Amino acid sequence: MLYKTKKNFERFEDIASFIKQTEKENVYLLDIGAKDGSLIYFLDSNFNYKAVDLNEEAVLKMKKRYINASVGNAEKLDFPDGCFDYVIMGEVLEHIPNIGLVLTEANRILKDDGYFIFSVPNGELKTRIYYFFKHFLKNIFQLKKEKNKKYNPKLGGHIHMFNIKHLTLLMKTFNFEVDEYIGHKANHEYIVMRCKKNVY
Repeated sequence: MLYKTKKNFERFEDIASFIKQTEKENVYLLDIGAKDGSLIYFLDSNFNYKAVDLNEEAVLKMKKRYINASVGNAEKLDFPDGCFDYVIMGEVLEHIPNIGLVLTEANRILKDDGYFIFSVPNGELKTRIYYFFKHFLKNIFQLKKEKNKKYNPKLGGHIHMFNIKHLTLLMKTFNFEVDEYIGHKANHEYIVMRCKKNVY
């Protein structure tokens, strides 16, 4: 499962800590781009967890583990307006060309007092430099063991990079208000942000 890596375990814990602050009972939560649905193992039993992913194989694997999952596109979700207390996207936004469509959909399916919680790689310059050299040195040592292995500093499938300032403006543009976040330090490899739905 994804959370076997230290980074993913910590990220799931951070996301879950934001969710667990609720005093509601019978909470409805949608995890978009859920991959293998690992987030469910960090939540209490009073959360009604629903997973959506584009990958049919991933959805089948989640169903085999009795996770409520379906195939779906974040740009056009098959859910009515205002049906979820939380919408979650863990390491998803950086891969999506049409972020505006996705954020509009997330806002639409949230209840008026709902929250949008997401994580993205930390795009602050100091963080990118920190992790470039961290991984560069790691790969240098690996090259001594594997002479044919080449170091590749390119980001894996990421078409966007975000920092706190960019994300705050982006959320405001699509009717969200930043409530709390993690990821302002250089050694934070990712940003986790919790946003309230703005209701006018």
